[in-house]
Amino acid sequence: MSDLLIALTDEQYKVEHNKAGYCKRSGYDGCGKCGIFSFCKGNLKKKKGFNPYFMTVASVAAMFKNEDTDFFNAQRLNRKPSKIGLMFTSWDEAKHLKTYAQMWEIFHGEPHSDIVKGISNDISKEELIAAFSKAGCRFALGVDFGFTAPFAALLFAIDGSDRAYVIDHIETTGHSEAECALMCANRWPSVGPIMVFPDPESPSGAKEFRKLIDSKMLNWSVSGSVINDIEIGTGVIRNFLRTPGTTQTRLYVHHSINILKTEMRVHHYKIRKSDGVVLDVPEDDNDHSIGACRYVLATMFYRSGYSLSSAVLDELHGKVQVHQAPVGTPTISEVAEKIGHTIGELSEEDLKKMIEEEDKGTNSGGGAGFSWSF
Repeated sequence: MSDLLIALTDEQYKVEHNKAGYCKRSGYDGCGKCGIFSFCKGNLKKKKGFNPYFMTVASVAAMFKNEDTDFFNAQRLNRKPSKIGLMFTSWDEAKHLKTYAQMWEIFHGEPHSDIVKGISNDISKEELIAAFSKAGCRFALGVDFGFTAPFAALLFAIDGSDRAYVIDHIETTGHSEAECALMCANRWPSVGPIMVFPDPESPSGAKEFRKLIDSKMLNWSVSGSVINDIEIGTGVIRNFLRTPGTTQTRLYVHHSINILKTEMRVHHYKIRKSDGVVLDVPEDDNDHSIGACRYVLATMFYRSGYSLSSAVLDELHGKVQVHQAPVGTPTISEVAEKIGHTIGELSEEDLKKMIEEEDKGTNSGGGAGFSWSF
């Protein structure tokens, strides 16, 4: 259970519906905001001495919030995460499947007036799309091409809190790429602007969408670069299914989208027949709508690195500084350069003071009854 890396404050624990597996631990005043108590358990407050090669609490917290939990367990904490066959173990239909009225309530923070008055128990797809459009939400279309295998297209709305709502879909077989593109245009002609994220392994399909957009003068565009890395895409989807360190989700799927429901339930890693060992390679099956989901979420939300000093500040505002270099432990020279010094100008005492300053606010305060942790 500890592989989940979830820590709840007393207040969060009181409203948590599934209390199994938690144990109570004491922390410090800043632990609830820091977000890494599930594996720190307050021990960083007790650190003694100085090692310039240690990462700051702020940097670790930023990586934890933005990396796939399985990756963080294995690569950052040097643990081997539990491996079971299913790809998306956080998929929970009670949490992720919603009606249009429930999506409205999540988005607005209150139920639709028709629901309150008892006029209806749901709202229309068109009314929800209009509400998203009026609020300036982004629309995205993930497309996975197929002929014998299913063609899958998922229509997303992304709100200002980076929550993703899968509100409609097309699933079909036996049609050309041009026919599939036309189906999308005919189903959502008034929705826009839409960014289309087509299967990068089907460039001819992307070309059909561009031709159709021009001919029908749709308020759509086709992404020129789509992330097709399965490991990256899987990690991003997992982070949407469950925000790292919490029990919260940022992915909501309309209950009518059966292909995505089914694939989330059954998509799994390959299992070696000789001994039953689960491999790190996904099965190439039951992944068509998941592919469409990956193209959208990975391309829009994957971050490859962070600014050394501004990662946590930007994280609080829902943004992360993006760089091409992968995340890694900053060297003394890199930290010094970040604040405008050369390494020769800083003594060990200067470096110690600098890192302690960055830790303030994320590792402060005295003891306090705190947290329920997996």
